[in-house]
Amino acid sequence: MATKNFEDIDYHNDGLFVETYEKSSHHIFETTDMGGEVFQIMCEKIVKEDLEYRKQDYIDLLKEIIKQRDEEYDVTNKYYHQFENLKLFLEKEIDITERKLSQANWLTSDKRKFIEGELSGFRKVFELLINWKIT
Repeated sequence: MATKNFEDIDYHNDGLFVETYEKSSHHIFETTDMGGEVFQIMCEKIVKEDLEYRKQDYIDLLKEIIKQRDEEYDVTNKYYHQFENLKLFLEKEIDITERKLSQANWLTSDKRKFIEGELSGFRKVFELLINWKIT
């Protein structure tokens, strides 16, 4: 036991599976964390104590899950609105730039090329935005 570093059990604090079983006249206490790291302790006997959870424990757990879900929804909703605002902004800029090019006959050749380049950039960004997929 002195060689076991108990701080290594669930080092990342992301949850783990606990299992107890018998193997060759020894009892094994084994944990496996979410990363697949296994931590084993062999002993002569494991004493288990079955506990009953209180109703309040389940209520607290449900409240925490609901809170996490709501927070994730809020973040998702925020990003969705930012995404939509960006699309609207780009649509407006594309429209304005197209009108500039079609109506402003007085533009110099250099200025026209600059605005055409600007329009091309807006269109590329807009296409990337429209075709973007979350993976």
